[in-house]
Amino acid sequence: MALVARKALAWAVRYAQIDRNEVVAVHAWEPVTIGWTPYPSDLVHNLESEKALVLRQTVDKVLHDVGDDVAVETHMVRGPTARTLVHMSEGATLLV
Repeated sequence: MALVARKALAWAVRYAQIDRNEVVAVHAWEPVTIGWTPYPSDLVHNLESEKALVLRQTVDKVLHDVGDDVAVETHMVRGPTARTLVHMSEGATLLV
């Protein structure tokens, strides 16, 4: 996961520690198609599995570095990033 994403997650965890809240980490993604050729479903499944693993490893690393006294719920969502984040942040205190 990108350094910027890790730093944003670390900031959110620190904020949640102060605010005594939980963090919902969302990785929204869409497979990129080339022309009209869709990705084979097994490739999409493999990409999704890899992305979920990277998300979990990133959360574990941040919690190790910052402190694990905050609950972090993870979601891997296939869909448009902006729309997904807006939807997933309904009712949230903050979107980072």
